[in-house]
Amino acid sequence: MIEGYKLKTEWEMERLAWHAANVMNVHLKKPVTVKRLLGKERRQTLESKAEEFEKLAKLMPQIKGVQ
Repeated sequence: MIEGYKLKTEWEMERLAWHAANVMNVHLKKPVTVKRLLGKERRQTLESKAEEFEKLAKLMPQIKGVQ
């Protein structure tokens, strides 16, 4: 019974997020997704971006040496 209530609540939140995304996307250059509004999808943090950049910077000399 509790699981059914949670499922119903989740569907309701998705429906509300869908409506909110449609209203917001009219005014935004970069569209917002339902998952983003619900917190299920996140952008990269500055720390993770820095880590990825460092990994790529280390790989670049290796790739240049191969070609």
